[in-house]
Amino acid sequence: MLRQSDLIKKTISFFLLAFFFSMLFCRISIYLTNDHRINVLAYSFGVPFAILLLKGYKYLKFENIREQKKWLLMAFTGPFIYAGILYLLGKYFFPYPPDPLNQNSTFVLGTILILFSVIFEEIGWRGYLYKFFTAEGWFKMNLSISVLWTVWHLPAIFYGGFTVPTPLPLGMTLFFVNLTLASFILGWIRQKTGGVLSPALVHAGNNIAMMLLGVSGPLLSECGIFFTIFLIGFILFTKAWKTPTLFQFSVIKEKYLS
Repeated sequence: MLRQSDLIKKTISFFLLAFFFSMLFCRISIYLTNDHRINVLAYSFGVPFAILLLKGYKYLKFENIREQKKWLLMAFTGPFIYAGILYLLGKYFFPYPPDPLNQNSTFVLGTILILFSVIFEEIGWRGYLYKFFTAEGWFKMNLSISVLWTVWHLPAIFYGGFTVPTPLPLGMTLFFVNLTLASFILGWIRQKTGGVLSPALVHAGNNIAMMLLGVSGPLLSECGIFFTIFLIGFILFTKAWKTPTLFQFSVIKEKYLS
């Protein structure tokens, strides 16, 4: 088991490396292209690059696909359900009409870039860091990861690759709240399935569905108030803020059996 000082050292080292190289790769990408999807992919590449420098790939864990195929399917399709509800609300009830993206080569390229960028992210937050934080307790682990995950996103917002609703103070507040809530849900799924692939599929499904359906605005987007309500409802229903009943065994398995 890691000592507290070692945990802090590993966490700070990973975060600073990921933060620095994410900004570096993104700036290089912006210099080469104005396609913000490629810029976001370049930004996310800082995470696996930091893991590579720290020789941390041995700490990553993936599910048994055959055993967890139902979870994997639900993880990817679930976001399309709530994104569809937000789309219908925006289309018929609120002054933020969705702008659906046609399913053409642009959508295909966007989907591929999202899949790679999300995998790059999740092997860091629900992979590398999850491994070290399990012994710190469920609430502390998810809260710590959510703060680091949120702060890591900030340069991407100000570079223009990741948009939040206006006015900016409201958008940033909702962004921080929603990422914190989402981190608990992704951590819950990570613990239930025993690997990083399921949270990556939830993350990817969310980003693809939001892109496809064009949901936007301070009420309905992934940084919107309605999405905040949905995340809170999901957490209350699953009790994702509490220590899962399997978590103690998960700590033993993560630390000593894997």
